[in-house]
Amino acid sequence: MFALAVTPPKSPYDTIMARSRSKSHASTFMITGTDDWDTLDFGEIEKDLAARLSDNDVSAILVHVDAVRKVKRLKLTNCTNITGVGLIPLQFSTVIEQIDLSLVGMHQNPKLYPEPPISSELVLPILQSIINENRCALKHLEFPKVWREYNSADGTYGTAELTQFIEQYNEMTENRGPASCSKCNQTLVHPHHNIIDYDDEEQYYGTQNATCHQCMKYYCTNCTDEDNYLYLMFCHTCERSFCKECCTTRSGCGGCSNKFCPGCLPHNCANPHCMTEMCGYCYEEEYGPCQECNKSWCFPCWENDTIGAVKHCHTCRGERQCCRECSQKEGVNGVHRCVSCRSQSCEECLIIECHNGNNKCPSCLQLVNALLLKKIEQLTNRNRFLATQVETLKDLQPSLA
Repeated sequence: MFALAVTPPKSPYDTIMARSRSKSHASTFMITGTDDWDTLDFGEIEKDLAARLSDNDVSAILVHVDAVRKVKRLKLTNCTNITGVGLIPLQFSTVIEQIDLSLVGMHQNPKLYPEPPISSELVLPILQSIINENRCALKHLEFPKVWREYNSADGTYGTAELTQFIEQYNEMTENRGPASCSKCNQTLVHPHHNIIDYDDEEQYYGTQNATCHQCMKYYCTNCTDEDNYLYLMFCHTCERSFCKECCTTRSGCGGCSNKFCPGCLPHNCANPHCMTEMCGYCYEEEYGPCQECNKSWCFPCWENDTIGAVKHCHTCRGERQCCRECSQKEGVNGVHRCVSCRSQSCEECLIIECHNGNNKCPSCLQLVNALLLKKIEQLTNRNRFLATQVETLKDLQPSLA
């Protein structure tokens, strides 16, 4: 161990293997609980270390632990440097039950920047070898987001090869025999319950249906909990499904009303009297943020004029957005909603529209008049300040000489 302390590891693989041999580092290694390699989760090591792993590193680890015969759950969390060829040691596995290729951890958006190099051309043949096995045990499969996105070239999601594989995966699960809902015991009828969705629908394409990401139990779309929510909930942020038993608390976004697992709602409404949580999209895009204070409000507060939530300029198509408090600050290009015509414009656009005769609303003209008088006052004060500075410099010239 002393040699390890004074000799830097040659690669991330060396670091991981050194830890696997050290009892003092067992808790920081990727295997939890035992040494039988039942679960291999790269999210259990430091993020920067996982991100530096190469395909050779991953391949060496899989060979070292005899993954083809021992690993039941594989999660490539944060392995954003691999193409996927390093998964070859998993070929023909009949024990693996879950493969998570999303490259992200729990409660994280699967959309990665920059796009990871993981290749469907390299990985799909490996997955194909697994599902072709008569004793295939695979129950849950999660693809990288980059594979599932919209293809503008042909107007579809994913690739033809991925869609073909999904169809074969669904056929494999059907050939096992009918699956039943773990709550009501109802049979999940194929094709209405495709285990992996391949319809051209954003977010859902390539995601696994009817299966909890955690316990991998099956659930139908009819079972609900005591709050009348579906027993199996699809989270619109991490794009995973969780049953009521594995995710006891469900949250609804105060903007879009979609359901989320609690860890995926990191934002709160800016109204201090409102406890509503919001998803990242609504917080960052739909209902804000204010370009001055960076705050966002939920939909009910956003609609309530008395709250003073962020407003978008309709004239410049939302390029300018500002809350009421910031709009009243001096020197800020605020956004105002007219109480008469209900138009919503930033100050610069409103002045231009009224000057060009495109807006003849008396209330808007009155506001423009007040804005122009304020600007004149600001310019007058500025000119007085500059004139004072000029006189001061003139008085200093003799002493400088």
